[in-house]
Amino acid sequence: MRRNDRDDDEDDERFRQQLMAHGIPTRDVSPRPGDGARAAAELARILALPQRRPPLRRRLVNRWSRRRPTRFVLPVVATVAALAVGFFVVVRPGGSEYIAEAGTPPLLRLGGVDAGALPASGESAAETLRQLAIEALGLPYDARQPVQQVVVDSWLSESAAEIGAGDAQSVLRSVQRETYVLPDDIIRSIERRGGPLDQAGRVTSPVEEDGPRLSDESFPIPDRGHDYAERLPTDPAQLRAALLDGYDAATLAQAPGGALLLQISSLIGSYVLPPRLISAIWQMLADEPSVTLLGTAQDRRGREALVLSTPSIDGYGQQLLLADPESGAILGDEVVLVKSSPTYSFTPPAVISFNTIVRSARVPLAEVPAEP
Repeated sequence: MRRNDRDDDEDDERFRQQLMAHGIPTRDVSPRPGDGARAAAELARILALPQRRPPLRRRLVNRWSRRRPTRFVLPVVATVAALAVGFFVVVRPGGSEYIAEAGTPPLLRLGGVDAGALPASGESAAETLRQLAIEALGLPYDARQPVQQVVVDSWLSESAAEIGAGDAQSVLRSVQRETYVLPDDIIRSIERRGGPLDQAGRVTSPVEEDGPRLSDESFPIPDRGHDYAERLPTDPAQLRAALLDGYDAATLAQAPGGALLLQISSLIGSYVLPPRLISAIWQMLADEPSVTLLGTAQDRRGREALVLSTPSIDGYGQQLLLADPESGAILGDEVVLVKSSPTYSFTPPAVISFNTIVRSARVPLAEVPAEP
């Protein structure tokens, strides 16, 4: 079904104002299925949170949109400010044993780093990124197929009372979103709930394709159009200019890498990127010194991944981008709160969002599920 009512428009406008207040350009801000209602509900929830552990209730903490910077309802990403060159900082919770904050999954376990710790900066990623750019050129891409299908795993937190989990304070569950970008400039978005995450924050129970749908909506693609990713330049310098167009100078001076990863994250959540564009992304990031390589980890689906990191644009977190070291594919992104923020009651470091690419491919029109 399609939703274009006045209430959603008013919610969307309030949402745009929130983005503008935190330096996120609104040129690409346009509604997606349910963005307005969800953003308003999440904003109200965040403002109501106490500074101690929140009371037991459902807390939806996965992102709403990756097509554009609206994936952050408020500035949910941040970083350790002002790092001297070569200065290695590790952020970790108090005590010797890491316990994930209720309602947030554990951090990815990086090789050579204690569980629950996150380096504030890593080694130069330039050489690794240039190698990824070469590998990405061999990724499969069938331009003849008219529909872009992107399947993403994210997560939500539910209270024990809601799901009958006994004495557990909260249970983390996977949520899978299927996005279909259709050639008539319509987006179809379907969300399904999966099983609980394991203690490492990994998705252990595959979502059933014919299982119950949390939501199923179709919506016009505003502004960009279905062929947006294909029209982006593949020259690294031109691509950088295109992605950063609309950002103010102060934001770019403070966190250029954060602005780039924000835009990349918005792209990969809806569009199937051509191999030449993925290659150009890696080349572009190779020339951005604020993007560093933290090391390797298993992603939320147990796949080996290179973990790239950069300070986020709001000054409170780090944005992570995950890459397949063999194929050069983009595997997903995460946002980690590393500095106490007035927006969140979580104790840093805390995973604010993760979004793991399950599938990104062009498919025939016949593979789009029938509407309910």
